[in-house]
Amino acid sequence: MMGMTGIATTLSEARSKPIWEGVFRRMAVHLTPQYGETQARALLMEAARLAFPPSASEPWDFEAGIAIDDHLQPLVARLGLRHASQSDAHSEASQSAPPRTAPVRFDDVRARFANDGEVLAVFETLVHRAAGEPYVEPALDSRARARAMTQLWRHLARWLEVPSGAPLRERTLGAQPMLVEDSSEDARAQWVIRTLKEEDEKSVRTMDAEALRQALGDLGWSEATIGRMAAELLLAERGTETHESERPGPQVVPIVASRRSEAKRERKWIASIALGVMALVSLWALRSGNLDAPSKVAAVQRGTDDKRMAMDLRQKATLDCAAARWKTCVEELDQAKETDPEGDQSPTVKKERQAAEAARNPTGSPPLASDAGSGPPSAPLPRDDR
Repeated sequence: MMGMTGIATTLSEARSKPIWEGVFRRMAVHLTPQYGETQARALLMEAARLAFPPSASEPWDFEAGIAIDDHLQPLVARLGLRHASQSDAHSEASQSAPPRTAPVRFDDVRARFANDGEVLAVFETLVHRAAGEPYVEPALDSRARARAMTQLWRHLARWLEVPSGAPLRERTLGAQPMLVEDSSEDARAQWVIRTLKEEDEKSVRTMDAEALRQALGDLGWSEATIGRMAAELLLAERGTETHESERPGPQVVPIVASRRSEAKRERKWIASIALGVMALVSLWALRSGNLDAPSKVAAVQRGTDDKRMAMDLRQKATLDCAAARWKTCVEELDQAKETDPEGDQSPTVKKERQAAEAARNPTGSPPLASDAGSGPPSAPLPRDDR
């Protein structure tokens, strides 16, 4: 039940992996239509780190009975605004945003849902409410209405604009809210989308686990990604006390489907080579009478150590690439290449270099002079096309 409610009363309960998996599922389903999978994941992890040790600069007051959803929602909203303002100064931000045309038109929405009467009826009601016009609520049960709201949110979320200045004010005409400052179609569309956002925030909290998993799959997420996010957050809080079996694997870079298994095979491959080299060196020393020549054996041993160091650097690069710290990722790959040039030809390394180059140079123009080495918080984040 804790994993569904997101409520804890002790630190032990707050450390519960099901709690964090639950909130990541709910918020991922809600945020992905607006931000895309990649940026939604980055915003969630950044907000979670602000709320939980070791950072906890804006700590979750779980002892007061506050649900983690309620604590994270405003953090994510503020982080989203910051990233949106940063994207104004970076031309590549438009490459990662979900595709949309501007502005949204009501007739386009009507055409999109022309064959879904329930969705169309809910949409028309919202349009009339936004204009302060008389309306009649469609005769739908709560489940059908929630489905219609969800479909509309997933379609229209990409058009939600970052408010500038004071938010649009509303007044009441009877029981019908109406925009005061701007009654144009653009302004009414924004009111409709904000209403859908509020409804969807409530709706995801009532979805059962199976419905959330289905929605995540529809939006391109996997359960493994949710599990790694929760494990990574708790690993940072627990430090070295965390059992090795709980340590998360590298996060999945969107263009690489099986990075974790490939990295595991690469480690086994390098370890096997190292053991083989050591065995050959021992056999050679024994047969050639060079057991008393430590300088010769040490030279071979240094080569083995170099490969181990290169393997460690590539493991760090995998994590940095997954967190979109492209400059750091490439620097670590280059350092590993200096001591182990052969390992630089592995499929995993090639894919990581391709991902970094694509992120740093999305239009084929000369590479950027520098990247943000501190991860998603300091640079506009790539976003999926979903």
